[in-house]
Amino acid sequence: MRARPRVVLLANLLHLFGPDDAKAIVRRAAGALAPGGRVVIKDLLLEPDRRGPASGVLFSLNMALFTERGRVHPRDALERFLLEAGLREVEARSLRAAPDAIVLEGRARSVGSQSMEPQASREPGP
Repeated sequence: MRARPRVVLLANLLHLFGPDDAKAIVRRAAGALAPGGRVVIKDLLLEPDRRGPASGVLFSLNMALFTERGRVHPRDALERFLLEAGLREVEARSLRAAPDAIVLEGRARSVGSQSMEPQASREPGP
């Protein structure tokens, strides 16, 4: 039997796809994980109102022009993809070296986990 990965990294990938395909990719990544494993998404940051930051807005425009359905997905959509894939403890982080990027991480249930409900996102403290 094949070992399941502890981490699946989706870096600079989901913006190439529309929401339905991006959600399916996250669901497939989550389904491949070992118990307690993590899916990590790294992509450009786009605010829910899609007004900023400028790099995310302009890159999303680029994806609209040069891909069939690609776009930069706002943070709330990425969080929803993780939660709907059955992951929990979704956390967001920023990267000091790339302030216009976002990193979101969701954890699979551990063996013997009591809760079946996904947990809401929480922002790490300062």
